[in-house]
Amino acid sequence: MDEKQYIAELISKYITSKLTPAEEEYLNGWLEDSFNKMQFDRIVELNNVHENLEDLDFFHSNNRMDEFSEYVKPQIQIKKWLAYAAVIVLPLVLGISVFFIKDNIFILQKPGLAAIEQFSESVTLELNNGEVHTFDHKDSVIYTSNGVLEIDSTNISYLNHNNDSIEQYNTIIIPKGMKYCLTLSDRTKIWLNAQTKLKYPVEFIGTERKVFLAEGEAYFDVQENKKMPFIVSVDNEEVRVMGTEFNVRAYNNEIENQITLVEGEVVVSNKHSKLRMMPNQQVSIRSGQNNLQLENVNAAIFVGWRNSQLIYRNESLERILIDLERYYDIKVFYKDPEMQFESYSLSLNITPDFQEIVELLEATGSVKFEIKNNVLVVKKVV
Repeated sequence: MDEKQYIAELISKYITSKLTPAEEEYLNGWLEDSFNKMQFDRIVELNNVHENLEDLDFFHSNNRMDEFSEYVKPQIQIKKWLAYAAVIVLPLVLGISVFFIKDNIFILQKPGLAAIEQFSESVTLELNNGEVHTFDHKDSVIYTSNGVLEIDSTNISYLNHNNDSIEQYNTIIIPKGMKYCLTLSDRTKIWLNAQTKLKYPVEFIGTERKVFLAEGEAYFDVQENKKMPFIVSVDNEEVRVMGTEFNVRAYNNEIENQITLVEGEVVVSNKHSKLRMMPNQQVSIRSGQNNLQLENVNAAIFVGWRNSQLIYRNESLERILIDLERYYDIKVFYKDPEMQFESYSLSLNITPDFQEIVELLEATGSVKFEIKNNVLVVKKVV
């Protein structure tokens, strides 16, 4: 048994409280390396998450495993683990299984500095009748039960759709690292940012056009129709328009939703209040609160992502890196936690080369980064 196998077995025994004194001493020696310790802490944390889950199969779903797999993505392929899987994997509790995620490769590895390994996922389209289709940036045509979809590198639209007297809702899910433009049946265009989920009808029927933003960020260019208002439902709020351009940001892991108006006029409302917005205004709604907060802003700052540009004005490093997590399949570890509160004003172009982003941030002179297995370690410059 080589060291990789042995360490995996020791971590398994640690979690199940079966370490001998000699094994504990060996594991402690391995944990003296800070990166090893970081991986160890994440695995133990993962195991604790599992203990609170009601169903093991829920954790093993693609979404749940993908959420944690980034901590140990390999820099090189080391060794097939199938030969000893029965010895190591079967006794392990769930936490250790993160060592065996990609392509049956044993991936416990301490890398040096390396570029971020960009990931490739697919956009998912869930139809009203339960059909599921996936696609990526390649040009294609998809035949579904409620219409024919044309896909290209940046856009999805219906070549035709089946007419029906009942509204049929589809749900489109954009993963991390991707963004797409969806053209609705009324020719309204919706740019969907990374990690976004939107429910929309194949064809609008009735007196209003309504879509549901379940999570994420979307830019709406709404076709004008005074007889049929367009409504975006997000959490407990509604954005009602006739025809205009605006941005809605509503990520589940952020403390507030933001609606930013670019052109036209919109009305934002919930059960407690209603506000009418003009261009270059923004409404914020904090989680757990009912008040709608209106302020004047430069709308261009908040919609640059549509053109792969992130613009920040006196924004915390934490917020900046949260955005970058969605584009580059990274997790952030603060070696100096106080750095997350540092403020920056800068513009970042989202490119395939994450190293360019790192160098630009480091050029501020106050922060230093290390990249280890798609974990971005944040350190203070001393």
